[in-house]
Amino acid sequence: EIGEAKNVDPLLIMAVVAIESSYNAKARSPAGAEGLMQVMTSVHRRKYSAFGGETKAFDPYANMSVGTDILNELIQRTGSVRKALKWYSGAANLSSDRGYSARVLAERYQDAILLSQSGKVPPDSNHLTHTTLAFEDWVNIATQDG
Repeated sequence: EIGEAKNVDPLLIMAVVAIESSYNAKARSPAGAEGLMQVMTSVHRRKYSAFGGETKAFDPYANMSVGTDILNELIQRTGSVRKALKWYSGAANLSSDRGYSARVLAERYQDAILLSQSGKVPPDSNHLTHTTLAFEDWVNIATQDG
């Protein structure tokens, strides 16, 4: 639902969630990143206003919506998912993202394989829509093995 609304691949969103928080909605990093997508709430405070304020950083829907907005902005700005992931990880000014984008893209690929093997989507998952699989099914499939 969030992916379609914001024109971002749902598998990419779930892959970021897997790598960032291991699907823990209450995750908090020592640097202050919070929630499923590990959004730096102090930096993106205003983005939470539509959801009732920064206290919603641990609300899964609000966090994924804000995180997806940030990711989409970075994809638009950099013109590349890989570069956007580098920026998302906080490594924009570094020579390397220390393998972050490769881990996210590998997770996304693994999720696509699981979906394809489930028979619920065609093998080419680059054009998935919300009518292919409900949000709950995305979460269930993405968390099956971990």
